[in-house]
Amino acid sequence: MTKSSISRRSLAGAAAVAAVGLIMPMADANSLTLIELCDEWRSLRQPHRESWAMLIAAMDALPAWAKSGPKYMKNDATLSGPEVGWPMDMTVLPPEYGTYRIVRPSPKDYRQRYEHSKLINIANAKSAYVKGLRRIARLRMAKREEELKLGIPELQRKYDAIVRRIFDLGYAILNLDEHSPDATASKLLMALYFDNEDDMQTNDALGNYEAVLKSLRPHLTGRIATDVGAILDNKQIKLCEQPFWA
Repeated sequence: MTKSSISRRSLAGAAAVAAVGLIMPMADANSLTLIELCDEWRSLRQPHRESWAMLIAAMDALPAWAKSGPKYMKNDATLSGPEVGWPMDMTVLPPEYGTYRIVRPSPKDYRQRYEHSKLINIANAKSAYVKGLRRIARLRMAKREEELKLGIPELQRKYDAIVRRIFDLGYAILNLDEHSPDATASKLLMALYFDNEDDMQTNDALGNYEAVLKSLRPHLTGRIATDVGAILDNKQIKLCEQPFWA
């Protein structure tokens, strides 16, 4: 799964500056008001959940060899080692000698084999290297065909588009030249949501945000007051089933 190229840390770090109006307004979504930005941002929760669920369901439907999985096969035919994204080479058999064989090889693995083998027989090493790279290419093409059958590329594009819009709206909120209690609280909420590794945290995640949000709470209105109240009362940063940046 690819992650958004936008840094959560940069978004969170911008909050303090944006709160005092020192960041230039962005062109995208800049014509929207605070209420419009926040309403659209909230409206993307359900589409995000649904898009993520559809993408994960499609990926789960891939054949086992096309999914991410352990890199090695042990001599008892069980798989072990770190999980990697390369497709599994189903022709690999358990090792007769030694402890494991690479069952999900990468180009780097074949390069390392070549560098070691060329010291013994460079011609054979080159032949094995080229053969290995061709094998990976065929496996990747076969995996791509399976992904296309399940519509994964299109599902990924739709999911990524939602995530990009969420970040665009988040930055637009941070860059609003507005310093009312509602605007300040909204900027802090953007920083709070995007600055957490998980989508649901205890009050430890609130950190220094909690005191500021508490001071703003009596002055907030509408849905912003509701959102801030839910976070302060429940000690949870719960936005959706899956983080936006996953």
